[in-house]
Amino acid sequence: MWFHTKIDDTILFDFWTVKTAWEMSYSCAILLVASILVEVVKWLRWRVEKQWEGSLPTSYAQRLFHPSHLIQVLLFLVQIVLSYMLMLAFMTFSVWIGLAIAIGSGIGYYLFGSRPIPQPPHGQREAAEEECCG
Repeated sequence: MWFHTKIDDTILFDFWTVKTAWEMSYSCAILLVASILVEVVKWLRWRVEKQWEGSLPTSYAQRLFHPSHLIQVLLFLVQIVLSYMLMLAFMTFSVWIGLAIAIGSGIGYYLFGSRPIPQPPHGQREAAEEECCG
């Protein structure tokens, strides 16, 4: 297989066929938005984790059925399904589809990928630096 720029292609399902430049543009727009949605779902998972941080039960069995964990599982399933569908769409080897997915992923990460970097508490950082660097 090799990358191509032809318009005539089938994306994911036999009913999603592209015959014209307009259909390719429309398909690329859908895939671009889907790529952004993957980053939105990742961001939502992070927000759920932050919202429930510190209030989760200590028991493993209780954490398994905690509402935040169930929401995390559902969001993870959505993320995985979307990601694999985008990967399979990319594997049509269409340059246009590949660019749409890559650009959508970049836009999504630009908008939703910025999360604060956790910093150790003030005293721990100095102790770690002394231990590391003498």
